Amino acid sequence: MDSAEFSQSFHPATTMSAKPTDINFALEKVAAIVLPETGRETSIEVDSTYISNNTLYINFRVVQGTEERTFSTIPVKILSIDKDLPADSVVFVTDGVIFKTAFR
Repeated sequence: MDSAEFSQSFHPATTMSAKPTDINFALEKVAAIVLPETGRETSIEVDSTYISNNTLYINFRVVQGTEERTFSTIPVKILSIDKDLPADSVVFVTDGVIFKTAFR
């Protein structure tokens, strides 16, 4: 994914508490976890990462609150990865479920 594709798919914005980290697409690849829209407080926590056979494995969990809010969000976790990392695909693992994709 290049900078134009990233900007079209994701719309990083400064919030009251944080400014998004700039991604240098000349030096970094991007992997993203995108969850369905929800009305509950939700976070995506990366537990571990490792490389095996040119595949980057990202183990994560979803932490979700119990109270319904008056608005909804689409939880997203975007990871920047060094382009020199010897991985041509990424596998996301959560609760024993595996999602695999290739870097573009």
